[in-house]
Amino acid sequence: DTKMPFIDDSTKYEFVKFKDGKEVFAMVREIFTSDKLELHFPMNIQLAPAASGGVLVHLGPYIPFTSENSITVDTDSVLFRTSISKQFISYYDEACTAWINIRDNDKMDIKSGRQDFEEHMEGLLKRKFAEGDIDFRAELDHMMEQIEQQEHEEQDSLSDNQNHAPGPNDTIH
Repeated sequence: DTKMPFIDDSTKYEFVKFKDGKEVFAMVREIFTSDKLELHFPMNIQLAPAASGGVLVHLGPYIPFTSENSITVDTDSVLFRTSISKQFISYYDEACTAWINIRDNDKMDIKSGRQDFEEHMEGLLKRKFAEGDIDFRAELDHMMEQIEQQEHEEQDSLSDNQNHAPGPNDTIH
């Protein structure tokens, strides 16, 4: 059970449930002088049934928009706090380490909704094309026929123009 650096002995791994319903894992230090709590590396918790059975645990930064490691909250915004079992502490430590690495090494791939949509659609089309679900051949054949027909018509009109005297709109070189 390795503690993160710069956190003193009064800091405890805790599950914190706020009155607004939000739930986080954090390393919590009480600030007795001001009825506040210091939450180091608060992490959102998402639990879902795992496809292979059991429970899937996903932890992500509570506030991903900052390089600060802690936030301070009023104790009266908290509904309750409990300790975290060792199994979850290891998940939490892993998530914190991964997050610090991503944050501090500029590895976070931030995207707008539009970027995400475009990349998703591009990936979808590539997969569909690779799987042969979309058949562009018929469409391509049709386009080629149209181009050939257009070229043929242009050739015909050029040969027609050679047999006639220039018209008022023709450019003479």
